[in-house]
Amino acid sequence: MTRWLAALCALAAGCAHNVTAHYPEGCASTGTVIVRLSNAASNATVIVNGRLIVEDRHTARVKVHGVPAGRAVVEVSAGGDRETGVSERREVWVEPGREVAVTVAGPEMTTAQGIYAGFTTLGVWLVYAALIL
Repeated sequence: MTRWLAALCALAAGCAHNVTAHYPEGCASTGTVIVRLSNAASNATVIVNGRLIVEDRHTARVKVHGVPAGRAVVEVSAGGDRETGVSERREVWVEPGREVAVTVAGPEMTTAQGIYAGFTTLGVWLVYAALIL
């Protein structure tokens, strides 16, 4: 039972989590910017109007509250050692009390990572087969 609990905790720790952050400066009229990556990235970084909001987080979604209304420049970079790098810069219009979404194509798996994942899966199946027999 303890081994299964430890395995479940390790699996949950490796999964991407949604990130909620607040813009560092407060002002009267603010909105929310949601950055959505098509694939989870191991080290996503989000900058809004030149302010670092999120750095090196494993996520596919970042929600930033308190962004000043008006024009906002959103910069997103993502991708790790085994992923192709993605870097996007978008200008969006933030309306007070509303949410605006920025969608970015997430990083893709590299060929080396695909081969590694295939061999890892094969190895796991061989271990399961050995335990069953």
